[in-house]
Amino acid sequence: MKQLYFLVFLLLMGKGAICQINLNGTEDHAIVFSVGAERTWMNNASFDQWTQLNYNKQINNIASLSLDINIVIKSYDFGLYTGLGYPYLTYAVYFGRRLTGLKSEVSSFLNLHIGGLTAQPDVAPVNYVPTADQQGKSLQLRYNAAYVGLSSKNYLNKLHFKSGTRKKAVSYNAGFYANVGYEPWGGDWQYGYTKGSGKSAEFIGNRVYGIPNLNKVFFTAGIFFGLGT
Repeated sequence: MKQLYFLVFLLLMGKGAICQINLNGTEDHAIVFSVGAERTWMNNASFDQWTQLNYNKQINNIASLSLDINIVIKSYDFGLYTGLGYPYLTYAVYFGRRLTGLKSEVSSFLNLHIGGLTAQPDVAPVNYVPTADQQGKSLQLRYNAAYVGLSSKNYLNKLHFKSGTRKKAVSYNAGFYANVGYEPWGGDWQYGYTKGSGKSAEFIGNRVYGIPNLNKVFFTAGIFFGLGT
């Protein structure tokens, strides 16, 4: 995922030289790399009962970091998004259309997300017997699901400012977003270990049963600050 962000950024740097700085101008073209803080909510009553019964605890979600590369071309945008949270990690490609006027104080976009959700709670399958390959390794429970969703991404143009001039100008953008995701096919649990590290890291796991699936619907909201060309 890090390599993909970097490649997209390099490919688009040339176009950035002719981009407008603000998102409320009449010739809207911008590339914005954003970092944000977000939180995901998911009603997992069955899974929470399972963890309470077997481990006497509930897996609580915490605020997390988000990364985003967004390309705006007049009334349309598309990009790459990752939410780096515990226990939920999300990633998606998205595209959408502007809802507000070009001169509006808020540049609001409605986007369609297509991506995946991963959960890594700190619990293990009950009565699981590790395979010979898993003996002596640090094992982890992991949930994987594909999802589609809708998001509202909103740039607050009153908070926008810039530094530099012409080709060396950099824009500073802030705003907020809200995402609703749905897992049409549900997900599955795997128990295994990570082989390798860094770019070569690979999760090797076996599918496990008897653990309630997570809710098919989740909600994420956050704020962001971005640098644009």
